Amino acid sequence: MVKLRHAVRGHVRVATVPCEEWSVSQPQPTVIVNADDYGFTPAVSAGIRLAHRSGIVTSTSVLIVAPSARADLAEAKRSCPELGIGVHLTLTGGWRPILSAERVRSLITRRGRMLSSAELEQALIRATALEVAAEWRAQIEAVIAAGVDPDHLDAHHDVAYRSPPLTDVLLELASSYRLPIRLPIAPREGSGRLGGAAHERERLWDDDNLSALADMAAVPHPSALVTVRGGDSPTDLIALLESAQPGAVTELLCHPGNVDWRLRIKSSYTRPRERELALLTDERVTRWVRESNLNLTTFSALGPNGGEERSRVGR
Repeated sequence: MVKLRHAVRGHVRVATVPCEEWSVSQPQPTVIVNADDYGFTPAVSAGIRLAHRSGIVTSTSVLIVAPSARADLAEAKRSCPELGIGVHLTLTGGWRPILSAERVRSLITRRGRMLSSAELEQALIRATALEVAAEWRAQIEAVIAAGVDPDHLDAHHDVAYRSPPLTDVLLELASSYRLPIRLPIAPREGSGRLGGAAHERERLWDDDNLSALADMAAVPHPSALVTVRGGDSPTDLIALLESAQPGAVTELLCHPGNVDWRLRIKSSYTRPRERELALLTDERVTRWVRESNLNLTTFSALGPNGGEERSRVGR
């Protein structure tokens, strides 16, 4: 079941529609605008909250292993109650894992930290599926312990889609927690631009196989993923939004944020985050969304029985 909201004579009416009938009876295109890397640094998190309050971002994914993540989650709960929050599962970034070192030996360096993002391929070779499953479950539980009921799972640098055992881990966790996931699959039609780090190199899965795996596991997911880039213009972003197919849910992936010294130390993607923030809050974009037939929502709309959906029409 999927819940959508429709404006009716100045009021909001929630309509619950069986998933199998949605594409026929609901021609409205639906987009989840998800900002990755919440909790990365305080400045990144502040930028994501601004992109939600003043722009079109509806959802975010938290890196719970980052030092500021818990404080940033508390602020999101206080100031952005409609923001959907998922878990950005990670194996890299140089942070300490949630679990103790003796439980995740294959995931850490001698100093007890995850490998750096630049060492992702090495991390994939070293990691054992059992330890990944234990650590990722601990990351989900840490978000729950912080007082947040996550509404989806995705993976930092798309690590879950770079190894068949890790894809299995993701699907098993999503099934266990009854949560939707991101799938890095291209739109079947239109001008949407495929997103996600998994598509910057040789692909492990083709879209049909990846979608079939999720469907066999009964794990909900958007039908396509497109991505914002720091060099995009408002016209480019509007074109991406226009590419969303009626009767389907598309995820628009973005990385807005402010830049601080912590980010400069940890990431090469710095100034483009500020450009993405400006783009996602640009008045031309927000006006177009308000005047369009586009439905902005969160991953909770894909959850069991539609979840506690936070859908907003023409925001």
